[in-house]
Amino acid sequence: MSESGTLTQTPEDRWQLRFERVLAHPLDTLEEREKAAQDGAGWHACLDALSAALDGAAHPRAALDGYRDVRARYVESFGPEAATIGPPDGMQ
Repeated sequence: MSESGTLTQTPEDRWQLRFERVLAHPLDTLEEREKAAQDGAGWHACLDALSAALDGAAHPRAALDGYRDVRARYVESFGPEAATIGPPDGMQ
C-alpha cells in the first residue's frame, strides 16, 4: 500500500489532488455504529462524483444528488440502528 499523492494549485486558483497509487485496502473506522448508514452513503456518493469527474462529466457534483437514495439503501442493508445519527444539515 502506498499513500503517494500531490496537491497543487492551478493558475486558475483551483486545487488539484492527484493520486499516484490506489490504496489496496481502504478502510473507514467508525466510532459510532449509529452513523454507519450516513458515512457509508457519504463515501458512496463522493466516490460516484469522483468517478463521474474522471469520466469527464460536465457536472460531476450532480452524483451527490443521489445521496438520499443511497443512504436509504444503506439503512435497509445495515438496519435502522445504524441510522440513528442522521445526515449533515443540507443533505437530509
